[in-house]
Parts: sequence; structure tokens; C-alpha cells
Amino acid sequence: MASKSNEVKVGIMVIVSLIFLAAFLFAIFGVNFGKETVAYTTHLEYVGGLTEGSLVKFRGFDVGQVSEIQLPTPEDPRIGLLLELEADTPVKTDARAFVTSIGIMSEQHLEISPGTPTAGILPPGSDIPSKEVMSFAQMAEAMGELSENTQVLIARVSDLLNEENRAHIASIMANANSLVSDGSAPLLETARNLKTATAEIAEIGKNVAMLTDTSDSNLQQILTNLEKATTNAQQLTAQMGETMAGLQTLVNANHTSVREMMENFQVVSKNMEEFTRIIKEQPWLLVRKSAPPERKIK
Repeated sequence: MASKSNEVKVGIMVIVSLIFLAAFLFAIFGVNFGKETVAYTTHLEYVGGLTEGSLVKFRGFDVGQVSEIQLPTPEDPRIGLLLELEADTPVKTDARAFVTSIGIMSEQHLEISPGTPTAGILPPGSDIPSKEVMSFAQMAEAMGELSENTQVLIARVSDLLNEENRAHIASIMANANSLVSDGSAPLLETARNLKTATAEIAEIGKNVAMLTDTSDSNLQQILTNLEKATTNAQQLTAQMGETMAGLQTLVNANHTSVREMMENFQVVSKNMEEFTRIIKEQPWLLVRKSAPPERKIK
């Protein structure tokens, strides 16, 4: 009986240990019972640190795992990831998937950004857009290249600031100090003159403002008179236009009479010219009808 009791106790201890081990493993690998999951896909250029079973987080909260990693294909040269997420995970249409880690020493995981509040929910089975985030290894490589470039820059700066160049720089600084010392008095005088000129300009501005204020009423009167004169000129122009139109109408109506009058003037002019010529040649016609008798020469 004692041996059977010990066997029962050992069996109970084994069963309890197995239960605790299973619970520990489920807690470590993030396995949850009783929760429905949905599948999504995403594609990345670089998945360093991710493996099948890697965690998928949403705002830092565990929501699933990477169930499968697919190699690039001719259609898509990126690496494909098949994700199993909890069904209630609000994956938005503008969410982004990227590889990151909580700290330097922690493992890499896949993070899904929350997206904007106004965006819709991405249907299960869809492809989550991704973005590339530089990993610590990539940053270390870039820092190594930067360190090499920095060393080259330091070496060139050291060559530039050799003893001869330092002497030249010291000479330039000495000449600059001398120039500043010698030119300080003219500069001060120029500054004083500039201050005086500024004050005079300000005074002129005040006078112009006062002149503008006092001449405002006169300027307004001048503008009023100018407006009246312009109105009168417009009316006079209109009247002149009407007069010219009437004169043109009159000329058009009496065109024939005017032409006959001009022809009569031309005939009268010719007759006057002929009469003048005859009077010049025979002036006696003004007092006698016939020419005087010719005188006989004895």
C-alpha cells in the first residue's frame, strides 16, 4: 500500500509539473487559447532577426506571430511574411508593418503602426503595406563608414592647420586687428554722421506729413475743380461733335449747289480777269464807247 501511495504522489507531481511547464511554454511563446485569429501578409526588403514564431506587436502589445516566411519571387523581389493576428486587432488601411526591437539587447519583432483614426479597417487576408526601418547592424555599418570619413576629414584638417598655415593665419589676424584699430575712428565718425542724417530725414518726414495734413483741403478743392472742368470739357466736346455732324449733313445736302456756286465763281473770276486786261489795254472805255481819233502829225 505504501508503494502504491508513493506512486500516486509521484504521478500527481509529474502531472502538475507538466501543467506548469505547458503554461510556462504557452506564456513564453504567446499562445492563447480561445481567441480567434486572422491571417495577413506583408513584404519587406530586410527581415533581419525575424523567424517563424516571431512576435507581432500592435502599439507594443502582442497581437500575433509570424507563421511563415516566404522567399522572394520573380513577381516580388521582397521577402514575404504570413502573419496570424488576433481577430480583434484593428489593422487600418494606412497601417505600416516594420521590423524593430524594444531595446538594443531585445529580439527583433514585427510592429504594426496604428494608422489614422479616420482610416478604415483592412480586411483579413490583405497585404499590410510595409516600411523599411534601419536596423542596428545597418546603422553600425553606416556609422563605420562615417567614422572612416571623419578620420579622413581630421587628417585633412590637420594638414591644413600645419605650422606654416598657422603662422599665416596668425599674421592675417594681426593685420585684421591693426585694421580695426586704425579704422575705428573713421567708423565712429561715419556712424555719428549716419545718425545725424537719420535724424534729419526723420524731421523732413515730419514736415512733409504736416504739409500734407494742411494741404489736404486745398488738394480736395483742386480735385473738385478739376473734375468740374473735365465734365465741362466733355460736354463741350460732345457739342462740337454734334455741330460737326450737322455741318457735315449740311455740306452733303448742298453738295450740288456748292459745286455750281464754285463754277460760277470760276466764270466770274475769268470774266474779271478779262475785264481787267481790257481796261488796262483800253482805259478809255470807261468814259467813251469808241477809241479817240488818231492825231495827225503835221
